[in-house]
Amino acid sequence: MAEATSTLTGKWTCVDDVLTYEVETPDATAPGQVKEEWKVKKVQPRPGTQVGLSAYEDDDTWCESTGICNRLVSDYIGVVKGNAFFGMGGETWGSFDVGWRQNFNGRMPRWKLTLDWDSGSGIDSDGWIAYVREENGGWFDGNWCSAEFAGGDVNQFYEFYQSGLNPCSRVISKAETWHDDLKGWFYSRGERFAATVLHTGHWKSDAEGYNLRYTSKWY
Repeated sequence: MAEATSTLTGKWTCVDDVLTYEVETPDATAPGQVKEEWKVKKVQPRPGTQVGLSAYEDDDTWCESTGICNRLVSDYIGVVKGNAFFGMGGETWGSFDVGWRQNFNGRMPRWKLTLDWDSGSGIDSDGWIAYVREENGGWFDGNWCSAEFAGGDVNQFYEFYQSGLNPCSRVISKAETWHDDLKGWFYSRGERFAATVLHTGHWKSDAEGYNLRYTSKWY
């Protein structure tokens, strides 16, 4: 966060060592206009913290002293939480927690999204999404399926939001190694922000996508 407040002039979101920030670039389709893009930068790398299962029952009572926490609850359940700060230029506007919990059901990944306001300006969700990506020799082959979430608005009056379990848009149907990309967008003070991408871990599937199981945590 120190790098964001000292070097950036535009909008930014920071979770642990991951800085997501806005840049304006010329729009080739509209001469004289600019378009907003979001870039990601690693700063001051630090590993996430493993925590006990019981601590996950309330997102606001664990993982408050480090940026990202990640846990494999079992071979079939993965959890990640990030402490997010956001602002513009040298000013921090607010902070909130974002948590994802994935729970396999047969050949289907499913996620639950949690948002928890911590301080400063509130946020109005503009959509959250979980992508499943295939890993092939270390290269990502794109999206296999996705699950979309409307999200909720959290602030000093309505501090907590949690979705139901939302399944991916199609089942896993082949043997492969996979991971999820968990991201979203939100508004605050009328400005739109991109949330840092999180991951629950890596998992494998057998022939035709059966026996989905985690093989390693992400962080």
